[in-house]
Amino acid sequence: MWSKRQSLLIDQLCVVSNIQNSATSVKGQFALLVDDVAISLLPGRADDSICVVVQLGQPTKNLELLSYKRLLELNLVLDQSNHQRMAIDPVTGAALFIFEIFPSDTTHLLVSLQRAAACAKAWQQDHFLDPQSMKEVA
Repeated sequence: MWSKRQSLLIDQLCVVSNIQNSATSVKGQFALLVDDVAISLLPGRADDSICVVVQLGQPTKNLELLSYKRLLELNLVLDQSNHQRMAIDPVTGAALFIFEIFPSDTTHLLVSLQRAAACAKAWQQDHFLDPQSMKEVA
């Protein structure tokens, strides 16, 4: 359930940004697109935090095992202060980056989502989804 503060942040985010989703749909379906990247917003652990789930992309079948191994390795070195972690969507198999933020205002939330989308696009271009980069690691 969204707290009053979280709900207000989502309302303001949808008004001031180019996000095509309405605040009602974001709060009801927890999903939106930021710069063509699928992102889910969930109520955070605290009333003033928001959990962000970023879809990094789908590894190819021949790279799934190596991709999953890399995600596990990354979980060991991620900063745990924002509850950052890597995961796999159990339905789609897509790689996910999950973190919690305590946005001070709507601008902070929007910038965080834009940075997360940019990170996802970078991963899609040159990280574990690229067969060449996986060969270098393997």
